[in-house]
Amino acid sequence: MPLLKRHDEAQPRRLSVICVIRWAKAAAESPGICLGFFSGLRWCNPSLCPLSSRRPTMKVALTAVLACASLAVAASSWPAEQSRTDLIRITAQTGGRFVFTQGQRKTVLNLQNSITGCTTQTYVLGSNLRDDVRYGVRVLDEVSKGGFQYVVLQVSAPPNCNVNGVCGAGANNDVLWLKFDSRLGLLSKQAENVEDCQRNKSLISAPPRPDSFSPLNMQGGVLSLRMEETDFAANSTRRTALRYDRRLPERGLVVSK
Repeated sequence: MPLLKRHDEAQPRRLSVICVIRWAKAAAESPGICLGFFSGLRWCNPSLCPLSSRRPTMKVALTAVLACASLAVAASSWPAEQSRTDLIRITAQTGGRFVFTQGQRKTVLNLQNSITGCTTQTYVLGSNLRDDVRYGVRVLDEVSKGGFQYVVLQVSAPPNCNVNGVCGAGANNDVLWLKFDSRLGLLSKQAENVEDCQRNKSLISAPPRPDSFSPLNMQGGVLSLRMEETDFAANSTRRTALRYDRRLPERGLVVSK
């Protein structure tokens, strides 16, 4: 008696599909898409995918690998919220990286140190649950002046990578000012935190917005914010103000008491 039963021509394809379905299920339960693929391979065992279906299975597996790579790229990058008329298009990536594109020119910057919130993965303490952070990015302003280009961003990220920890909900907010030359080379940057749950820092004066996830808004070409930071241990409160004027973008973010 042969070790493996013979299957008709349609059977291998059906079994290959079953393999991929099980792979997808395993991938969905794994911390990462590509890691999930390799985890899912354990479901394609000889009893499920006989030798007669090896070639179709390998074809489907190769397709799955390519799909995995495409999905991983899509999952780790996303476009900023910005006007269609903005000349510089911005894409955010996991880990605090940004891609600035203008025509054929492209600049990639790692701005993780300028962001106060979590930009990598959130997790649930005591479990294997992990999720790549898609922090919010909104273009507040783009201006060209004197041969230079200026970009002002609002970045909203979870205050804590541990979703069950202190400040696991809500969002920290940072305002980033970037100065580029005509070839999209970074000349200068500035970052100011305006909301930070763990530092008890919040906005006390700003255009109305329902919560920390909501966008900051400029009025009359000016971004004007007032922040309050409380140190409960020292029983003290510190207030600061931030102002940006698109008519004078070269001044950057002006911070005062």
